Amino acid sequence: MGRVELKMSERGGAGAERAHAVNRAYLAAARALDVVSLFPGFCQLTSDATSAYTQAFLKGTPTWVALPRERWPPGWEGKYTNPVVPLVLNLYGHPDAGGWWEEECIRRLKDLGWEEIEGWSSVFLHRATGSLLVVYVDDFTMACPTK
Repeated sequence: MGRVELKMSERGGAGAERAHAVNRAYLAAARALDVVSLFPGFCQLTSDATSAYTQAFLKGTPTWVALPRERWPPGWEGKYTNPVVPLVLNLYGHPDAGGWWEEECIRRLKDLGWEEIEGWSSVFLHRATGSLLVVYVDDFTMACPTK
């Protein structure tokens, strides 16, 4: 059986749930990409986004966090005991983290010439290079021409 990912986000409305049954769609996309990469003159590349969630700014409801002592700027020692600061960057574990990262990832891919394939979530086509990309959270798999 596949994996099902449930995402809850305030962006869809007050308490709205946005559920994605990604198991079948993702597996079908991954299999299609595997097939494309087997054609002569094509290859498959896989990569992981480094610190993916923190590449996006946190939006929505302001969130405050206690700052660990090792992250305190000089001058805070002796002045504060447990400082709380606004969370600026998206952080894994925040209820909206996945949605904000997904939005930022799609924006960046589009800026680089990738087009979303209509009706196939997280699958992108780059017409100029003839490449196919499947994104699953922060994992990227691409089938592309070797030249």
